[in-house]
Amino acid sequence: MMALRWRGANDVAVEDVPPPALKGADDVKVRVAWAAVCKSDIHIARGDFGPEFPRTLGHEVAGEVLEAGARVTGLKPGDRVVLQPTIFCGHCPPCWDGDWHLCPNRRFVGLHADGGFAEEVVAPEVNWLLVPPEVSLRHACLIEPLACVLHAVQGMGITPLSRVVITGAGPSAFLFVHVLLHAGVPREHLLVSGRRDRRLEIIRETGVRTVDVRCEDFGAAVRDQFSLRGPNLFIDQAGDPALLSSSLDLLARKGLLFIYDFMGSPIPFDFGRMQLREVRIGTSTGCPGTLGDAMTLVAQGAIHLGPLMTHEFDARDALRAFRLADSKDPTHVKSLIRYTAS
Repeated sequence: MMALRWRGANDVAVEDVPPPALKGADDVKVRVAWAAVCKSDIHIARGDFGPEFPRTLGHEVAGEVLEAGARVTGLKPGDRVVLQPTIFCGHCPPCWDGDWHLCPNRRFVGLHADGGFAEEVVAPEVNWLLVPPEVSLRHACLIEPLACVLHAVQGMGITPLSRVVITGAGPSAFLFVHVLLHAGVPREHLLVSGRRDRRLEIIRETGVRTVDVRCEDFGAAVRDQFSLRGPNLFIDQAGDPALLSSSLDLLARKGLLFIYDFMGSPIPFDFGRMQLREVRIGTSTGCPGTLGDAMTLVAQGAIHLGPLMTHEFDARDALRAFRLADSKDPTHVKSLIRYTAS
């Protein structure tokens, strides 16, 4: 079968590999219908999470069950499913507390185990969620990034009075905007910055103000939008140390600086200045318990994922999909790879 393989640092290629086999009685094999390229896949290919190659990449995956292990009771061949990519042990304190996404023994599909940029993929039953008839598999492959955003928002203390700046317009910024609007944050309480045309455009289409930092002054726009009060939540998706530093001057006292972008290496930060303003730092990872909530929002039409899907490729062109996602193409938001008709 065709698979997009990570073979070494920045070395990715489509290869012919044997189909995966069930390794345990709790495993489920899925025929992949659609998969989407995530920024995390690019970090993986660069080696930011360690040298786990050779590996089939891909964790934003939806498809149909082909085969189920002997202990699988909730899924059967033909069921339509979406992947939750964190494999956890179930036998450690975080798992006992329900924080399995923080399991010290965790493994990730597409990093430590072969992923879904392939015609077939295997993962434990607990890692698959049924897709209702109202949601196409094409849309379902984007449920996982939405679920990750929902988990992040759960830790932000959002109210209709929240005043929010989001840096780094991209797929997650678009999802944050929709989740925050759904949570009751007024459009005029949101501001998103970025530097790529289509990504800014799909956010402007929601009625939310954007700042193109290529030609606009970011700090001036923030001060104009929020006046003397300033934003009380700053969601960073840019990973820019200078921008993070400037956020301390823009945030309201007792505001929350939320780090959502993956920091591939340590950066200097002025914690003393943060302390004098009683600014807090928040972080999140994964989507514990929110995959179903994300599915419900999409099934009910509360959140529309269509604007993210700017480019689609057949399986034989998976490398093009990956390279486009790693480019600065102004028309690109998200690359989808089609493996079977759905």
